[in-house]
This record gives sequence, C-alpha cells and structure tokens, in this order.
Amino acid sequence: MFDTVRIYGHTSYPAFAKANFVDYFSGIFSEYGESLPEDEGISSYKIYKSLGNLRITASANHFSIENSLCKYYHGNNFMTLTYDDLQSALKKLKSELGKKFPLDHAKVTLFDFGTNISLDKPAVQYLNLLVDSPGYDIYPYRPSGKYFSKQRRQLLFYDKMATNEIPPSDFFDKNLLRYEIQYLDKIDVQFGKYIYVKDLKRKGFFNQLLKVWYREYLKIIKQPYPYIDYSQAKNANDLIRLHNIQTHLRQKLDLGVLHAQALDEINVLSKARHFAYPIEKRRWRKKVNEYYSKGFTPSTFEKELNTKIRAAYSFYKA
Repeated sequence: MFDTVRIYGHTSYPAFAKANFVDYFSGIFSEYGESLPEDEGISSYKIYKSLGNLRITASANHFSIENSLCKYYHGNNFMTLTYDDLQSALKKLKSELGKKFPLDHAKVTLFDFGTNISLDKPAVQYLNLLVDSPGYDIYPYRPSGKYFSKQRRQLLFYDKMATNEIPPSDFFDKNLLRYEIQYLDKIDVQFGKYIYVKDLKRKGFFNQLLKVWYREYLKIIKQPYPYIDYSQAKNANDLIRLHNIQTHLRQKLDLGVLHAQALDEINVLSKARHFAYPIEKRRWRKKVNEYYSKGFTPSTFEKELNTKIRAAYSFYKA
C-alpha cells in the first residue's frame, strides 16, 4: 500500500553523527545525475540515480531518498505493495545501501498509502459519486480525478488507466480507480511522533494506516440517487436552501429521518426569514415531499465501490 516515500537522514541524528554522505554514496555509486555547487552557506550536494527509480540526494551532512517504493520493487504501481512486499523492498534497499548503513534510523518525512481498485465500469463513473468530506476541500485532479485536501493531508482519487503510464499486460483491460492518502508534511505532527524507516516494518503501523485509509473513505459523502437538481435555484437564497436540504440527504440513509429533517430545515429557514413570502415555504415543502415520494437508494456504482473498498481493507490487512 505504500507508494511514494521520502526518507531523510542528517548528521544531527545519533545514528548518522559521523557520516559524510557524499563520501559514502560516492563510494557505492559511480554515477550521479547532477552536482550543485555550494551557495549561500548551503553545502554542495549530488543527485544519484543508481537505485532504479529512486532519487538519492546527498550533501556532506544530509541525504534523502525519494520516489515510489512500489515501482522500485514491482517495476510499476499498478500492482500493490503489500505489507510483505514492503518488507522485501526495504530489505532490498538496505542491501543496496550497504549492511552498515543505518537505514532504520532515517526519518520518513512524506509518504503515500493507497492501492488501485478494479471496477466493472470506467473509473469516472464512480468518481462522480464522491462529492464532499467533512474537514476537506475538494479540487479537480488531472483530467479524470479529484482530491480532498486539508492541511498536511490529501485523499486522492483518479482514473489510473487515464495516466500516461503503460500498464503491465495483466492490467490492459481493467477499469482501475486509484485511491490513496498522501501524507505531505509534518509527519510528526500528524502522528504525534517522528516516523522512522523501522516503523514501516511494524504490522501495527501498517494496519493503523490501512484503517485510516478505509475510515476516511467511509466519511466521504456520496451523491444520493436521485438527487436535487441545483439548476432549480433562481437566486442565491435558493442555492443556500438547496445546499442545506441536500446536506441532510447525504448524512443519513434512514428515509423517514431524512424527510423529517428536510422539512425541519424548511421551518428553520422560514423562522430565519429566508423566505420572502409564505408561498415560498409551501413551495419548498411540496418539493421535498415530492422528492421523498420517489424514494432514496444508493446507486449500483456506490454499492460496488463500497464493497470493493471494504474488500481491499480486509485483504491487505497485515
């Protein structure tokens, strides 16, 4: 489930106190892509390109290793890096860096955690379901995706088959929806402690991330079907009323409770003088009653996506 990671080490860390990383990596790798000169008190550093897709940047007193662990191990990220795969990938990385290199004591300062979900229909039809999530702002992503963003973390959904990557032959005819959580910054703030490479080896940490991955999906508000058409709005107040009613629709599945709440919402808006005339209140009560007379059922797409996300949560548990 891990994909992109950034691993960072510094001579201020006890395990690396005596290191000179340029000397160390130059002794292992004969080639590097760039060498940037010292500038404004910042040590010169080199960018090495000797570990597959992994990018290694080193100065005398710090280093970073960054890119997709999944691609490093599998050669692509159409496949999923399971917990067992992760252990093998870290073992491989440790071997290539040298047995004496204290990789376990380097910090993990950024990582993605996710997988691809194989679906019956093209991913875009499922993306349209995902409309809101408490505490997140929603933005479009690439031509066919969206992400839910808040400080230091993003939930990213996109059509994996719409990327420029060439899938392995086993995936040519698949409809793949990529869902991952990106932990972007201040990992110590998000988890209440620094995360080290050695933590990636713990089943408990892997399962904790998997649980968050599943829980955050469940919090996403799915578009009900049928739904209120916002084009009915004639002015700003209409939009406010539609939004408030629609919010109630999305929060619960009990039709009776929803109906009562929607009617209560109209009463609240009426008392707050959102309706210019009594006839407006009657008009909106009629609209709500008509809406609920049609019933409310989750779409086939929503049921399938829920089932397959839940299946992935169960399958990848360490």
